[in-house]
Amino acid sequence: MDNYLSLAYQNLEFIGGGYVQTYGRSLKHLDLSYNKLTDKSLGPIAGFQRLESLILDGNLLTSFVSFPYLPNLHTLSVNKNKIANLSLFIEKLRTNVPNLRFLSMLNNEACPNYFFHRSPQEYQDYRFFVISRLPNLSILDTTPVTEEERLQAQTLYGYQPINHSTNQRQGAQQPTNETHVTQPTPQHPSAGFAQSTSGVDREWTQSG
Repeated sequence: MDNYLSLAYQNLEFIGGGYVQTYGRSLKHLDLSYNKLTDKSLGPIAGFQRLESLILDGNLLTSFVSFPYLPNLHTLSVNKNKIANLSLFIEKLRTNVPNLRFLSMLNNEACPNYFFHRSPQEYQDYRFFVISRLPNLSILDTTPVTEEERLQAQTLYGYQPINHSTNQRQGAQQPTNETHVTQPTPQHPSAGFAQSTSGVDREWTQSG
């Protein structure tokens, strides 16, 4: 099928232009798992105009990864990378992957689950934060998003609509001042999670 391409386990450090020329107009599903891709490796993905799902498990991506604008992408898996700053990473997805419905971040420092010996409450707070920032999400880390979670996320962090107009005209990269993330005033003690590079983010970074 020319709408599916697997380049998994190829030790790739970049995505060759030949793949874009061959598959750019037809590719919908791309598997780049278990390569050596870094934060600056993903630019050529913008050439896959119809891309709907992208698997990036087991690479070297961090919170500073540069995503091109991918308006059709609804499924993204970045398990087992080096993503530590949750608020920064999620803001990049809000900007450049506005229609995301399925996201998996397991086995990253920014995802406080059993891989990092975190408590169930920490993981639930993480879910509330991500759901509040990505309101189209249906599944997070293999678990469906419930209506109760949506309501609680909105209570804690407010409703965060996605502005689709910023990058619609071109495959734009992220704004240069991405590190500044404006967060709402917490409405609940656990909502302190959202304070930009929050206490939780700093704790994870220091513990690493």
